[in-house]
Amino acid sequence: MAFYVSTGARASELLTAWQGGADPGRQLISMVRKGTGEVQELPASTDAFVWLRLYQLEMEDAIPKGRRLPLWWTLRNPSRPLTYHAAHRMFERVNFSYSSPAVLGTRQAAFEERLRRELTALSPNGTFENTVPIEAVIATRP
Repeated sequence: MAFYVSTGARASELLTAWQGGADPGRQLISMVRKGTGEVQELPASTDAFVWLRLYQLEMEDAIPKGRRLPLWWTLRNPSRPLTYHAAHRMFERVNFSYSSPAVLGTRQAAFEERLRRELTALSPNGTFENTVPIEAVIATRP
């Protein structure tokens, strides 16, 4: 999840990452971009690489190794490369599992209040900024 949040990449793009494309030293992960079909390195958070390492240690004996093999695999045996539909289900579970009224029940108001307090402590004016480098190529036809 941390790579999805910190890179801003589409789920379908992050699923194209391969094992040799994660570079913790430079904090970059390579993937194939949807629009261009070209490989691009995107910066990712330190947390994302920490979680990746924990995932790799947990899956060490369950998935094949190889620099050109997919980075993301299913947890169930037999392990298979993670598909878009499986990633979508993962997002649905994360999105609804911790904050849904069914799970929180009567604690929902307390959860929302605590969340507001913590977000306000992080940014009293209520805004959050993230600077992302963007490159553009502008061309005209003769």
